[in-house]
Amino acid sequence: AYDIAIARITHDLSHEQVAEINLLAYATTAASLCVDLDLNEGAIYAALVEVTHDGMSGDSELDPQTLRDFSLIAYGVMTGLLLESVVADPAEFCGEAVAYIGEMGTDSFLTPASEVMPDSDD
Repeated sequence: AYDIAIARITHDLSHEQVAEINLLAYATTAASLCVDLDLNEGAIYAALVEVTHDGMSGDSELDPQTLRDFSLIAYGVMTGLLLESVVADPAEFCGEAVAYIGEMGTDSFLTPASEVMPDSDD
């Protein structure tokens, strides 16, 4: 399924856009599955704007609105495929994701989860 999705996505998006969408999907998956990680929402938002608006090369045959929609759909598809591939045993994936943010620091789409837990007595 992944190879089919990539083949279809790369038909209308540049390799740079696909790479960025893959990073966004990775971060979204990690934040969804790993209790030690949260999304860096500002960085995610900026990257989505870049990949769906600012980063369009004009090489696609699709009109700009369709291309934006397609980019967001590609992000959802890639996130779903990655979730499916790691959900059965997320421990190794989460360990790698924690190591990744250690290497990337503030350039990551992920941040360590907050140490403060919401009060559940309310």
